[in-house]
Amino acid sequence: MLRPEPSQSQPRRHEPLAKLPFSPSLGCIRPRVTPLLSLGRHSVWHVTAAPRYGFRPLEITDPEELELLAKLQKRLRAVPGLLSWWGRLSNTEPLSHSEMHLDDEFTGWSRISTASRYALDHASDNLRVLHRILSDGETVPFIATYPLVRSALEGAGLALWLLGPSDPNERVRRHVLNRARELFEENSFRKEALTSAGTHREELSFSPSDIIRAERERKEWHRTHRSEITSIASRIGMTDPTSGRSIVGFKKIVGDAHATIDLPSAYGEMIWSQVSGLTHPSLLRAVSTLNMSNSTDSTDGTVHVSMSSKVGTVFSAVVAALLLFKSALGAYAVRIEQPGDREAYLSTPL
Repeated sequence: MLRPEPSQSQPRRHEPLAKLPFSPSLGCIRPRVTPLLSLGRHSVWHVTAAPRYGFRPLEITDPEELELLAKLQKRLRAVPGLLSWWGRLSNTEPLSHSEMHLDDEFTGWSRISTASRYALDHASDNLRVLHRILSDGETVPFIATYPLVRSALEGAGLALWLLGPSDPNERVRRHVLNRARELFEENSFRKEALTSAGTHREELSFSPSDIIRAERERKEWHRTHRSEITSIASRIGMTDPTSGRSIVGFKKIVGDAHATIDLPSAYGEMIWSQVSGLTHPSLLRAVSTLNMSNSTDSTDGTVHVSMSSKVGTVFSAVVAALLLFKSALGAYAVRIEQPGDREAYLSTPL
């Protein structure tokens, strides 16, 4: 259990504070929450501005949370070593005839190695920042850990999802599904951006020819990527994943990644879903997940509520991200060295 010496300050978490102005380093308002209709745990809440707002440090005094915080900091000590390991692996080319080399031949210019490297870079950058803000033992941020740990879960989960299967055809299939997901999301963004640019052309200083040229380039870009995806899919007898609306999402990817290391996929899906809700400014998710305590009651029925981070939620998500990242690095190390079998693929590599 983490128990500071008398001369040290207690570890703190952030909660809304009275009489401090808003600042980027401190956070959001302290709400005045008025229940309008009681429905058990599903109460309807009305949030109004309060005369007191801001953040203040709140000492963590609960013995269980202090113990979890100590365990979290111990787990985070592994981050520098994992980042060093990834630094070495990322600068090591796959051996000729290794599984990764054959995967790359089969997937052409899109290359599984490129997709998995970027996913691991994405995870490592977020873990680096999480290590920096959580390992000092002084403060557990109110919200800032959740977007970081969600990105780490997604990056590490995607890399492990791509590299974990021993069957090369399953690795190729997952790569194709991931490429189709990325193409769908990026194409949707580009179409929406062009529609908005056309609608507000004069405000944004676009000429009609600018919009026409950009749309022509988008269509050509989309055809190129779709052709590459469908070509790889057809060679393993896979239905064209770009023709339907069923797109694999990160909830399933993170869940399946947990299953790769013999953990329940449902657990991974729940961890991802929980931190995803906390990443967005969802008051309902915050109320149902974070620590809540009444500070004052008034005669008119208004309840002043203090909301603070919950160490257990942070602990579960960070530990899951670290486990996926370490396992993904192990899978990457195996694929770049272990000899592959050309005959195991359903068709001749490029």
